[in-house]
Amino acid sequence: MIRVLLSVCVFLTMSGLELRAQGAPPAPGVGVIEPTARRVVQWDEYTGRFEAVTQVEVRARVSGFVEAVNFRDGQLVNRGDLLFTIEKRSFELARDAAHAEVSRTTAQVALAQNDLDRAEPLLRNQTITARDVDQRRANLAVARAALDSAKAAQATAELNLEWCEVRSPIYGRISDRRIDPGNLVNGGQGSATVLTTIVSVNPIHFSFDASEADYLRYTRLLQSGQRASGRDAPNPVQVRLADETEWRREGRMNFVDNVVNPRAGTIRGRAILDNADGTLTPGTFGRMRLYGGEIDALMVPDAAIVSDQARKVLLVIGPENRVVPKVVELGPIIDGLRVIRTGLTAQDKVIVRALQTRWCGREWSYSRDPPLRQRNNRRVDGVRHHDPLLAFLHRPADLCGRALDHPDDCWGGCPTRLADCGISGNRPADRFDHRNLSRCLRRCGGVNGCDAH
Repeated sequence: MIRVLLSVCVFLTMSGLELRAQGAPPAPGVGVIEPTARRVVQWDEYTGRFEAVTQVEVRARVSGFVEAVNFRDGQLVNRGDLLFTIEKRSFELARDAAHAEVSRTTAQVALAQNDLDRAEPLLRNQTITARDVDQRRANLAVARAALDSAKAAQATAELNLEWCEVRSPIYGRISDRRIDPGNLVNGGQGSATVLTTIVSVNPIHFSFDASEADYLRYTRLLQSGQRASGRDAPNPVQVRLADETEWRREGRMNFVDNVVNPRAGTIRGRAILDNADGTLTPGTFGRMRLYGGEIDALMVPDAAIVSDQARKVLLVIGPENRVVPKVVELGPIIDGLRVIRTGLTAQDKVIVRALQTRWCGREWSYSRDPPLRQRNNRRVDGVRHHDPLLAFLHRPADLCGRALDHPDDCWGGCPTRLADCGISGNRPADRFDHRNLSRCLRRCGGVNGCDAH
């Protein structure tokens, strides 16, 4: 591989000297514009997930066999609708026994009351002692306590019998059944069996995470009086789904968390939206934009922005008509123009066309100097240009990052493979065909046809 690259370097250097001797064609023109200055409403976009306002796990409160399922999986249910029926016979017997116990204790209370009523006149005649009267009063109190206990047991039995009919606690959309008829379910509080789940439909929440930098910016706007806090005011939001292009769904903020996540550096927020048509489903991803105040912004066409790995760059005309790259921070797109937050001035002349023109199918020629890293360049007619053959050596995507015999899809769409030009990591350097490479470069329009994207 090293021998192949050395052979390529020698050939390209010699070819570059030959081309310099022949002269260069006139430099193609470029189109430039000045940034548009406007005062725009800033909408900060976030990715989040829809969540149900209310979500309920329907569990069995008594143990028994499931007799019937009274709903269709996935349907809308109203509050109080019957969902499951658990076998009632044992609970009906317990209710009857509790009712009988109430009757027995009621009779005991009546008997104890009669004994006390008879004893009180006898105490005045000193026929019985005061101790006997106190004993009968105690018997009456015990009988009344037993009656209260029996009534409580009766109420518990009736409540257990009522719980044999599992009903919906809210209005919403029900999930599928987790238990079929004939299965035994466990009731109680600790290990109660989950029968199904229900989520509310309208309204619906949209939860998202905002960066710490955005949170600090909102705080500064609050302190300056330009924007109210989402904790205190229902700031407007707009939401769209993944397959939607317009922001038609509107809502309002109703919650901001009280802490910033120290690991992620974000703070959780939540908005609430109407969902009368039921289109929004809990768990679905969406995009939300939040009102962030008004700012004075510079705007350029989105096509003028190029990428340099993780950075976004605008190419502008600098001193002596040289191309100067400027790293910028991007904002949202408004009315077809991209907002530039930082890195650009109103006096800059931004290049918007001709730099990304693909030259495949034409006679090979120099192009204007668009790259960010200017290596082995020269001046022709007062304008700086690249030596295309030497620039080929600095294509990391071809010679550093990938195999040499891959189809090069960055030469303006040229279908030629590098291996067809005689370049391959599997071939020795002494078999490298320099003439094949020269023909390929001319057929594919040179190496400057690859745009910065």
